[in-house]
Amino acid sequence: MTPDPRVIRIRQLAESLARGQTHPLTRLTVLKPLCESRPDAVAFARFGADEALRLVSEDAGAPADALALVQSVRRTLRPSAALAHGPSERAAAPLLAQLVGFQDEHRHMRWGVLRVITSRPVLVAETALRLSLSAVSEERAILAYRLAATLARHCDPRCGEGLVPQSAPTVAAIAEHFSRRATAPNPGVQRTRLARR
Repeated sequence: MTPDPRVIRIRQLAESLARGQTHPLTRLTVLKPLCESRPDAVAFARFGADEALRLVSEDAGAPADALALVQSVRRTLRPSAALAHGPSERAAAPLLAQLVGFQDEHRHMRWGVLRVITSRPVLVAETALRLSLSAVSEERAILAYRLAATLARHCDPRCGEGLVPQSAPTVAAIAEHFSRRATAPNPGVQRTRLARR
């Protein structure tokens, strides 16, 4: 089986970042088609929840309620036979409301309303949960990009903001996730892809 060219491009992006180059976040749009199916989107959402837990665990100053919210998302997205296609919207709605409420401060600016984000791990967990709940393939693609961008975005005084050398390990982990996902047995997705040909 030949590797998916989009996964190769994500891997090359990670290698470029590791060599010290910088790129705009939009380079991650290549992964959008990889999350159009519900099973692929849920798998990437689980990856995002794991990364959110890693981020909040590494932050010694993270509030305990942030850790509890991220752990709740991870439990909600835990793989099981009953939840192969992700959690139900009804079951996840209270948790999503808690995630949004955790960062519900808004500021009015000249150009519009700005949501104040105080915890990146909670935002990652919120985006992962939204991705797992999405029923529309176009929305899943956008949420997958948003999740990847939130995970990989860094600000470096020497390089600016976006995909910078510090982003390399995260982008490499994203590439590895999709590489493993492409080689894992997933009959439902394979049938869909064959039917399109």
